[in-house]
Amino acid sequence: MSSRLFLYLKGFPMSKGSQIHKRFGLKFAIAYKARKIKKKIASQVFYQSLQMPYLILHSQNPKSFKEKWRIYRTLRKYKILITHSKSLAFILKQDILQWLESKECKEQYLDTNHPYPPLLNPKNIDYLNIPAELAWEMNLPLPPYYDLIWLKLDGNGHNAYRKFMELCKINNVNQEWTTQDDKKTHYIPCYHALLTNPNAYNLISVHEYFTPSHAKFCALIDKKVPAICNVRDPIETFKHFLNHLDSWDCTPLTKRFNLTCHYKDLFPTLSYAACHTENPSSLFSSKVPLISSLYIYSHAGWQNQSISFYKRLEYLKNLTHIEYIDMSEISKDKAFDTWIRLANQFGFTPPKLEDKYIFEGRINNNTGEFMHFPVVLYAHPNDIEKTTEDLTSLSLKGGIEIVLTLKQRITQEQRESYQDITDFTFETPLSYREIRILIKNEELSTLKANAKLLTRIKEFLAGYIAAYHNELARIKAALITPQDILEYLKKDEHKNLRKEIKENLAKSLEDVQNKRPDIVESWKYYQEFVKICQKNLQ
Repeated sequence: MSSRLFLYLKGFPMSKGSQIHKRFGLKFAIAYKARKIKKKIASQVFYQSLQMPYLILHSQNPKSFKEKWRIYRTLRKYKILITHSKSLAFILKQDILQWLESKECKEQYLDTNHPYPPLLNPKNIDYLNIPAELAWEMNLPLPPYYDLIWLKLDGNGHNAYRKFMELCKINNVNQEWTTQDDKKTHYIPCYHALLTNPNAYNLISVHEYFTPSHAKFCALIDKKVPAICNVRDPIETFKHFLNHLDSWDCTPLTKRFNLTCHYKDLFPTLSYAACHTENPSSLFSSKVPLISSLYIYSHAGWQNQSISFYKRLEYLKNLTHIEYIDMSEISKDKAFDTWIRLANQFGFTPPKLEDKYIFEGRINNNTGEFMHFPVVLYAHPNDIEKTTEDLTSLSLKGGIEIVLTLKQRITQEQRESYQDITDFTFETPLSYREIRILIKNEELSTLKANAKLLTRIKEFLAGYIAAYHNELARIKAALITPQDILEYLKKDEHKNLRKEIKENLAKSLEDVQNKRPDIVESWKYYQEFVKICQKNLQ
């Protein structure tokens, strides 16, 4: 018996090649393997560097051998490697040498050491006739149909920004949180979205996690437009990351339960990303936030990049202005007015007064509070008198669904089809003012007609809220504070970490310091961190 067959019989999955061998025989398996090897070889840079000149020199284009060779040498000079024959045929039809040797190209791109000079004059590009993938390979700047750049910073209210942009009719043309392969996840989506909606108020998001492909993406945003950047006291940002949930495990019962359920079973299991100081790149899950996870910032992962956000400005050369917006300006008391000001300043649609309550609520709760909301209490008459847990009614008809959610998470459908019975359910105001209790319009009269069921629902919800209050107290007691972070970084054993954070932040905050020194001066904990660093230099 072969080892692969033995593993298969033991329950291990067979490879695709083995499956083909088993079903169709050796001949087809060898053919599959050959295709796989050929595809792998074709993806190698060395092979591509040999294939490209062959395709260019043997193309049907009437250009002379000498001119084709010059085009090939030009492409390689600018580190362009294309092996798609149709793309190369398109390039050979263009006057790229004439453009690259022109005075305009020389002054705008070559003399300024632009890292990705375009192969065509951007003023004459017909974007509709050039596929996005080819445009990327040819270093073509994005279609100029965008109005604003968002220099996003994680942990600084970016989820709130995303929601506020939606309410202001801003078309965010790319997913700002995606950090892999900027060609596929940023440039191509932007390219298509800008051509599809050229007349919308379009915004391009630029995240802080820097990679070589992200450098190119930034360099190809060359229209002269302003930018906004959400900033915050960096120590507060560290607090956010350290207390940020890695996962929360919601069982079906967490999301939908009945009147007989035990409260302790109705809350999610939380875990936080953590690391050891000796090996910060190796992460593990912890039931509580660990302050030693600050060492995540000391290795070349995304957290380290998050404090090195100065790098993107090296490639975004044409920003006309950067509006730095401190976290305090999007507090519940100021957010609405801030976005009205930004709308007037940058020309997008201001938020509606009827949506003001959304700006006044908390958009994100990644430290664990209310992560499982909305939830449903399925109140069935069969459960009124029961004193032990019985989940039978969850599969029966005839019950009433009571939705527990947060004010800012109420959907448009719920606004139209549900009644808010929070005040009706609780005689005294809840300490968590954002909680809302909803019921379908057509079920409210049924509930009011059943006094016993209504009383039982009120009792259960009062107990649920009290139990969750205790759960939230437990979560909050474990959270790391800015003062905890400062005390940790103050210790001599963490001096290398302190130095790395200090040096990266000094570079990243230089532009903020120059343009909005008042913001940096207002950061209480960062100023304390600077003093700690200065004291340890003496």
